[in-house]
Amino acid sequence: MDKKIGILIDRLNTGGVEKTAIQQVKALQELGYDATLLILSKNAVVKDAHKELLSKIKVEYLDQQIPNLLQITFKFPYFAFLELFHFTYPILLSIFADTPQKYDLIISHGSYTTFSAWALKKFRRLNYSIYFWDPIHFILNRVYSSKIPTPVIVVLSWIAKTIDKILCQDAQVIFVAANTHNDYFINECNVSKDKISRIPPGTPLGKPAHTKSPHVLMVTTWKEGKHPEYVFKIVDKNPKLKIHMVGRWLDKQMLKNFKQKINTGNYSKNIELLGEANEERLQKLYPEAAVLLTTNYEKGFGMPILEASACGTSFIAVKGSGANDFFTHGTEGFFTKEQDTETIVKYLTKFTTDLDFAKKQGLVAYKAVAKGFTWKDHALKLISNIK
Repeated sequence: MDKKIGILIDRLNTGGVEKTAIQQVKALQELGYDATLLILSKNAVVKDAHKELLSKIKVEYLDQQIPNLLQITFKFPYFAFLELFHFTYPILLSIFADTPQKYDLIISHGSYTTFSAWALKKFRRLNYSIYFWDPIHFILNRVYSSKIPTPVIVVLSWIAKTIDKILCQDAQVIFVAANTHNDYFINECNVSKDKISRIPPGTPLGKPAHTKSPHVLMVTTWKEGKHPEYVFKIVDKNPKLKIHMVGRWLDKQMLKNFKQKINTGNYSKNIELLGEANEERLQKLYPEAAVLLTTNYEKGFGMPILEASACGTSFIAVKGSGANDFFTHGTEGFFTKEQDTETIVKYLTKFTTDLDFAKKQGLVAYKAVAKGFTWKDHALKLISNIK
């Protein structure tokens, strides 16, 4: 196959979406395919995000082909990531950009990014597929319904559903990490079941630790919708727990408030903030923890669950998360109702007080991941669908 493949994201960030896109390019290149990471805007959410991974792949910034005066953007009120360029770049790229014409196919990650892929199909006849993590309709109601007046949410929900439908219907393939949104795509977006292809993310296999440390690990990009403050309720139920929180905080005020709560609430002995961690550091942090805890409903997937399992560490996560498609409750890890504090604390206590149990449970998770969750496996499945 000599086709040129572009993997499209909007900006660099520290999340699982960007990591997956980068790893897709890297794995495709290693298989001998001509793949490039296409980035809409050079103005990154997080400067130098995934720097060590980007050095190993081909990268192209599409906004470099748009006149500087037209690269104006601003963030929309209430929304964490939606900006003006998500709406203007689809038009501007269709007019000015030559790069997209070099590609036979674009795989676009996420909804806002796919506005540009959709426009390039309409005006440049460039085919695209979507790697859809969470539909706009889901994110809108999940994250923003409590901050935006109900009448406005009703209107925005209708718009979101309409956009989801258009993006899905014009895509060649809808790639999903798990089947959690399939009913929405089929019933609300009128998409054929055969058009949806489930391809979970990959992960590097780590090395399980010989001994476990009696602490809990939490890994994510801490931002609106992740509810880091919930950890205080967990500690209140069991003051003996020690929790290490890893990841960049995108909102400085959120981080400031969180630190103040740690100090004023006397949680400093329980909660330790370890900051952002690159791939190399994560490979050291995951194995030593007694268990990984994910308290947010990660319907799209939940990358830390897979990554921790690949390092021999079991997990406690929210039932219905995307990773629930591939792991079984009570076997590789445990799934609970969201914010079921009593049950969560019961499992955390078991893992942190019985380290032999934690080690054995982690090895079960490790063996499950070792069967076929490499990035090479992921890329081969992508290629099979592209063909």
